[in-house]
Amino acid sequence: MADPAPIGIQAIFDLPPEQAIAYLDSKGYRTSVDWTDTFNEEHDANFTVAKVAKVDLLRAIHISLLEAQTNGTPYAAWLKDLKPTLAEAGWWGKVQDASVTGTGEAVNVTPRRLRTIYDTNIRMARSAALWQRVAEDKEALPFLRYSAVMDRRTRPLHRKWHGTILPVDHPWWQTHFPPCGWNCRCTVVQYSQAMLDRRGLSVTAAPPIDPVHFLNKSTGQVSMVPRGIDPGFGYNPGIARMQAVADKVAQSLVQARGEGLSIDSAALAEILADLPGGPQAPAALASLQALVAAGNVAELAAAIAALLG
Repeated sequence: MADPAPIGIQAIFDLPPEQAIAYLDSKGYRTSVDWTDTFNEEHDANFTVAKVAKVDLLRAIHISLLEAQTNGTPYAAWLKDLKPTLAEAGWWGKVQDASVTGTGEAVNVTPRRLRTIYDTNIRMARSAALWQRVAEDKEALPFLRYSAVMDRRTRPLHRKWHGTILPVDHPWWQTHFPPCGWNCRCTVVQYSQAMLDRRGLSVTAAPPIDPVHFLNKSTGQVSMVPRGIDPGFGYNPGIARMQAVADKVAQSLVQARGEGLSIDSAALAEILADLPGGPQAPAALASLQALVAAGNVAELAAAIAALLG
């Protein structure tokens, strides 16, 4: 029997995967002045665009990205369709209106700015979808290989990371799962042990994290960001997405229980069957049922997240 083809991010890049659409569709809205107002994992709970202070404008941009993801709409067509909406809202060209931008400073809304919005949201959504697929297939394909494009545009550290092979569950992937920065073109490829053996590949050492200080000017907080990763990209969108789903499910279950609804194993099985982890064993359902009855949202969310992978 032939080996399955290695799974890489490009395999889903040309298609509108349902998981990526769900990732975008699940978000709330948060207005912001600076891109650091919403940082790292916060992006998995809230959709935001820097210098957009109106929720209805955020919603319009978000819906346009959902449609682009669903239909596989390329950037040029997406911008052409969205531009009249932006112009009507006063968020196009040189804008100096604090009610629209949230700042008294002049803001230049250009095709280049919109390109960054399009690329970043689509890539992060597809990254989250890919991680879900990686997690679902990790028993058969338990290894990931970091793959950079390796041309003159490749960042020096991303070039060094090229060829790194680690187990799917290695903590390095919690911070180094592509994209690792603005316009990062890196990918991952998923392998079985037999596939590595046939290609003469083997597990490598994890590259050093080498954290550096980053000052978030919006909050004044100083955080540590892995060297070679742009601030705001030092997390795994798929893991954060699964945690956000687990938190939401846990809160909903405990609230329903508090309102007198019965949450039995059959109900839990039906709910979890539609989540990334799929159907669960009776023992796992019994454990979750006990946590629901106890009303412990934090422990319940952690247990659900563990089941999701």
